[in-house]
Amino acid sequence: MACRVQISSEFRLPSIVRRKLRERLEHICAILDALDRPFLVSLAQSSLAVDIEAWRFRYEYELASNRLVVTEAMPAWRRKG
Repeated sequence: MACRVQISSEFRLPSIVRRKLRERLEHICAILDALDRPFLVSLAQSSLAVDIEAWRFRYEYELASNRLVVTEAMPAWRRKG
């Protein structure tokens, strides 16, 4: 089963940001599909982040369902530091 991307509709994002986020995560998924299981197990235990324009997104890899799930969307003005 190929890796999938899940971005909840609860995140109110500009359409261009949502599109860029999906494209970036789909690219990451394509890379994950080529990796060995031991690395994926480790990755599934980690919290990951990606910045798209003025937004930071936290996401996780779910090994059992082979998908990347966005868990948090934060605009730059809400970030600390």
